[in-house]
Amino acid sequence: KANGAKVVFDIDYRPNLWGLAGHAEGFERYVKSDRVSARLKTVLPDCDLIVGTEEEIMIASGTDDCLSALKTIRSLSKATIVLKRGAMGCIVYDGPISDDLEDGIVGKGFPIEVYNVLGAGDAFMSGFLRGWLGEESLATAATWANACGAFAVSRLLCAPEYPTFEELQFFLKNGSRHLALRKDEAINHIHWATTRRRVIPSLMALACDHRIQLDDVAAKAGADPSRIHDFKVLTVKAAAKVAAGRAGYGMLLDEKYGREAMFEFVRHSFAWLGRPVELPGSRPLRFEFSQDIGSQLIEWPVDHCI
Repeated sequence: KANGAKVVFDIDYRPNLWGLAGHAEGFERYVKSDRVSARLKTVLPDCDLIVGTEEEIMIASGTDDCLSALKTIRSLSKATIVLKRGAMGCIVYDGPISDDLEDGIVGKGFPIEVYNVLGAGDAFMSGFLRGWLGEESLATAATWANACGAFAVSRLLCAPEYPTFEELQFFLKNGSRHLALRKDEAINHIHWATTRRRVIPSLMALACDHRIQLDDVAAKAGADPSRIHDFKVLTVKAAAKVAAGRAGYGMLLDEKYGREAMFEFVRHSFAWLGRPVELPGSRPLRFEFSQDIGSQLIEWPVDHCI
C-alpha cells in the first residue's frame, strides 16, 4: 500500500480448510466460527476491496445476518464491498451502509442455464477486477463480473472457458438467444479466435535434448551422468544470453536430463520450448516414460510442443 498497490480480499470461505468440517463435507459453505471471524477481522482494515457471498460476509464480520455484517465490515474498513448473490448478481457498496440491503450499486444480471459452478467465483472476480483496476464505474465492473460468472457456470471447463475481453464485449452488446452459452456458435467462435497462440514467423532454436549421445560422452569420460543435468542448465543460461529476450528464440530440452534446465528456462524470455517424447533409438517407435502419450501432453504448458 505504501507504494500505491491495492489490497484485494476475496474471502472465499471454506470451512473444511479451517478444520471446521471433514473432507467429506467440502460442500459445506458456512460454519459459524468465532475463531475464523476474529482472524479475518484483522485483515479487513488494510483492504481496498472486499468480495464475498452473504455467508462469507457474515463469517468475516462475526455477525449472523447480512445487513449487520456489512455494517460491521464498514466500521472496520473503508474498502469497497462487493456482495455476491448468485443468480441475483451482486451489489457494490462504496460508502456508508444504509438500513436497506438493496441500497447499493447493482450490476446487470444475466439469466443463463447453470451447467457447472466450478470456478464461478474466480470468473466473477476476473470481470470485476478488469473494471475496477481499469477505473471503470463500479456499475460497469459489477456488470462485467456478473457476465464472466455467467459464462463460467454455463460452460464446462472452468478457467479455459472464461470469456476473453473481446468475447465479453460482444456478449454485452449483442446478448445471446441461448440460455446455455456453450451452445452459442457466434460466441464460441469469438472465444476460439481470441485464444489462439501467437504467431512466431521465424524460429531460432538450440537443441539440447540429447540423451544417448550425452550418456556416451559421460561414459567415455568416466563422469557421473548426474552432471548432464548441470550441463543442460548451463546451456539454457548461455542460450538466454544469446536470445536476449528477442522474439522467436527457443530450445529443445528433454525430460530425462533436462528437468532442472526447464526450471531455468522459465526464468528467461524464450518464445517456445520443444520436448521429445520418443524413447531414443526405439524401432518401432516407443514413448519414453509412458505409452499413454495423451496423459503426458495434457500436463504440458501451452507453449511447450513436441
